[in-house]
Amino acid sequence: MGKEKNRVALISVFAAIFLTAFKLTIGAVIRSLGLFSESLGKRATNVLLDRVPEDSLAKVEEVLKSIHGITRYHDLRIRESGADTFVDIKIHVKADLTIQQVHKICNQVEDEVRKVIKRSDVFVHAEPEGKHTF
Repeated sequence: MGKEKNRVALISVFAAIFLTAFKLTIGAVIRSLGLFSESLGKRATNVLLDRVPEDSLAKVEEVLKSIHGITRYHDLRIRESGADTFVDIKIHVKADLTIQQVHKICNQVEDEVRKVIKRSDVFVHAEPEGKHTF
C-alpha cells in the first residue's frame, strides 16, 4: 500500500506540473491572439474609415514645404490599400511659369513623396496661383 501511495503522489505531482505548464501555454496563446486580433482589427477599421497614418501625412507635408515653386497646396488625400499608398495633391504655382517648369515641379513632388513613402502612387494636380479665368 505504501508503494501505491507513492505512485499516486508521483502521478499527482507530474499531472499538476503538466496541467500548470499547459494552462500557462494556453494562456499565453490566448493573450497573443487577443493582441494580434486587436491590432488587426484596428488596422482594418483605420482602412475602412480612410484614416491616414499620421507620419505619412507629416512626411508629405514636409516634402511640399521643401519644394521651391509651390505657393500653397490643398486637398491632400492619402489612402492605403493593402501595402500600397495613394497620394493625391493639388498644388498652386505662380501663374507665369511655363508648362515645362510646372511639369518639373510636379515630377519633383512625385519623386520626393515616393522617397518618403515606399510603394506609393502619387498624383499631383497643378493650378495657377491667383484668380481663375476659366
